[in-house]
Amino acid sequence: VNNLKAPGIQLHLADVVLEELSEVVQDGMDATAWMGILAPYLKLMGKTTDRAIFQRVLDRVLRELTGKKWLRACMAEEEEEESEKAQQPMRHVNRQFRHTYIEPLPVRAVSKVFKDKKFCQEVALGLAKAVFAIAVSKRTLGFARSALYDFLEPLKELCKELSVTFIPDPDAVSEEDDESEEDEEEEEDEDED
Repeated sequence: VNNLKAPGIQLHLADVVLEELSEVVQDGMDATAWMGILAPYLKLMGKTTDRAIFQRVLDRVLRELTGKKWLRACMAEEEEEESEKAQQPMRHVNRQFRHTYIEPLPVRAVSKVFKDKKFCQEVALGLAKAVFAIAVSKRTLGFARSALYDFLEPLKELCKELSVTFIPDPDAVSEEDDESEEDEEEEEDEDED
């Protein structure tokens, strides 16, 4: 989606993507598939000239993804989960039988795939590599580059907490990515003509 033509759609998609995915992600999904889902958002961050869109994707997709509900979910202790259940507000399941059965209000559950530490390790490392690649790309604008470098620090900490090592290496970023971006831009220019 061209950010000059549809910024509202991009802002909305950034707002809802993780919550919607939490409802449809199937167990057994691998990290490669998850990174494939994130790829358009990462690509948008590297190409957009709109600061609001960039910031929304950074905050509502990437920063939220590195939180307790997502990539840090595999580190949560079972004790914390039990205490949270005890503090949840209650509701009556069937109003006719209020006095007989009460259950906790539903809370958006963390997908089981994010309880798997190996999956979280692979996604966190893949995300760190992708963010770094965007940050060092020649095409990334200055405001985006600065924000991405700032975001890399907590992302490196997350990798460390998950027992994976991310070492930013500009030489490891393939120049093919920049060339493929140039080809895509040429195709877009041709489509507009």
